[in-house]
Amino acid sequence: MDNLKNNETAKGFDLSDHFYDVFNAIPDLVFYKDRSLKIKGANKSFLKFIGAQSQSEIVGKDMPSILNAVDALILEEGDMKVIGTSESINQSVAIEDSNKVVKWFEIKKTPIMCKLEGCIGLLTIMSDITLVKEVQETQKDLIQELQETNTELQKVKGQLLNAQENQRKKISSELHDDLGQHLTAIKYSLQKNQIDSSIIQLVDEGIGKIRSLSRNISPVYLTNNSLDNLLRLHVAKVNKAQSIEFSLDYKLEEAEIEATSKLHLFRIIQEVSNNIIKHSKGSKCIIRLSSERNQTVLEILDDGESYNFFEELQKATSFGLLTINERIKSLKGSIIYFAKDEQDPFNILKVVV
Repeated sequence: MDNLKNNETAKGFDLSDHFYDVFNAIPDLVFYKDRSLKIKGANKSFLKFIGAQSQSEIVGKDMPSILNAVDALILEEGDMKVIGTSESINQSVAIEDSNKVVKWFEIKKTPIMCKLEGCIGLLTIMSDITLVKEVQETQKDLIQELQETNTELQKVKGQLLNAQENQRKKISSELHDDLGQHLTAIKYSLQKNQIDSSIIQLVDEGIGKIRSLSRNISPVYLTNNSLDNLLRLHVAKVNKAQSIEFSLDYKLEEAEIEATSKLHLFRIIQEVSNNIIKHSKGSKCIIRLSSERNQTVLEILDDGESYNFFEELQKATSFGLLTINERIKSLKGSIIYFAKDEQDPFNILKVVV
């Protein structure tokens, strides 16, 4: 037992008479004050924290006399409120120990009540939460790093999409300006030399296909045409060559669509259409574009075989699906897939941007 019981400066109540052993069994820092906010006692953990050898060094003193001014002010905040209202308060504070190491504490201040006199002091329990704080700060740093990494990753993905479009532009230009002109020259030469008309027709068809391919992959061509017109041409083209019947339900104002959004939406529709043609084994496909609550909504419905879009995406075996996903992210949009069931004969891929 410490000298507090025999210390003449310890007037009035003395919790050490009853709870000293209990306080020392608590790993937290414990001290208590009288109504004048003079320290009346503390457990060994608190004494060790402030570098005191015995309670006699702190009994009868106020907090600024044993801690630096800033820490004393922080630690005493709320003391008068507890004394005045007889209500407990909790707070989190950072305090230096005797070795100048800053530690974080969760502090609970509780009034000490007497039946005759009411509140005669307050008990303070300081729980060390430094490790918790460090973990929280580490988590915060990691989250920030992840966010920065994700931002950079999205930037790189956007650059890759731009590079892809630039490559398409280059290929389109080479097809149109080089190979297209070369075939045109061959056609005129064949006509001049009166070659069989069927050969000229084949060359003519080749020129037409090159022009069509050049238009389809050219970002400039896509940018300079309305999305409505592009999609109608797209539907007409696939209907000529495929057994699946494609249809378009277009309810968008062109002014509502930015150039980048138009390009991404068209590419998404192109890729999904190709997947449906190759894999769905269906007979119908409906492309719908509309506006809901200032958002553009794309729905592609088909009656072919169902598949799990997100599961296929996780497999990362389809560059087309990955590209679709990245384009939707670039548009800051979301994607939902509904497989057909007894109530609905269509699979629905829904994109909202």
